Amino acid sequence: MEETRSQLEPEVALSISDELSRQTQQTFDKVVETDWRLTQHNFLVNAGGAAAILAFWSSNPSSSFAVWPLIMFVLGVIASGLEIRALLQVYGNFHKDALRRRYGFITGKLKVKETVPSPDVESIASKINHWSGVASQVVFVVGVFLGFVGYFSIAP
Repeated sequence: MEETRSQLEPEVALSISDELSRQTQQTFDKVVETDWRLTQHNFLVNAGGAAAILAFWSSNPSSSFAVWPLIMFVLGVIASGLEIRALLQVYGNFHKDALRRRYGFITGKLKVKETVPSPDVESIASKINHWSGVASQVVFVVGVFLGFVGYFSIAP
């Protein structure tokens, strides 16, 4: 469709405008929800693992092996923080793109075929999000593994 808004029937233009508004609201809602959920997940999982190691360490200070799982959990906290910020950047970019498309359509600057999401919106933030998430999960598993191996290697 090569038409701009002014060349469309009013019902069609309104329908497209409503869809673009819905996309704008949807992306904004994702930003807010993801920020809350991932921040909560980050602190519950990674900080919980670090707290468990610190609690064990305080009851058994001669367990020097506990420093390695603790390091892994701290790295997981850092990676999760990067993951959260990158994901928010991705959704923020989607939101800005949805606003740009809606405004362009309403003002007649974009043709109907140009109102689809831009394929390059994600950029490098999506790669940072992905690899930080992978790193966070891997170091958590490694931390748990090191904790078990360390604990059972000193167990009587």
